[in-house]
Amino acid sequence: MLVILGVAWLCTDDVAHTLHYFQINDLAAKGDAQSLNQSVRWITTKEDHASKIITTVSEYFLAQRVQDVPHGESQAKRDAYLASLETHHLVMRAAMKTKQSTDTKHAEALASRLHDLGHLY
Repeated sequence: MLVILGVAWLCTDDVAHTLHYFQINDLAAKGDAQSLNQSVRWITTKEDHASKIITTVSEYFLAQRVQDVPHGESQAKRDAYLASLETHHLVMRAAMKTKQSTDTKHAEALASRLHDLGHLY
């Protein structure tokens, strides 16, 4: 349980970093070379953090924590399994959108999806 909470915390920390880097829009408005240089660094870091979340969800949570439901199990277990897959997938999609955009709404949605994921564990 502690490991799972630790991994979830790391993902939450990555979201916090992506939210910080949305100051990119403020730098872009300045237009000078130093601001452009800083924007490029922040964009790269923001994308790295979003990629880290995608990797963590896929390689740790989906590959190791989500257990498949054998054929013949109850519909309730099957539904819970599908809901779990959906929750993990929504986190990964939100991270992808955060990576591709400079709109803070995507990082905020990612934080919300990670919160939902935390309820599974």
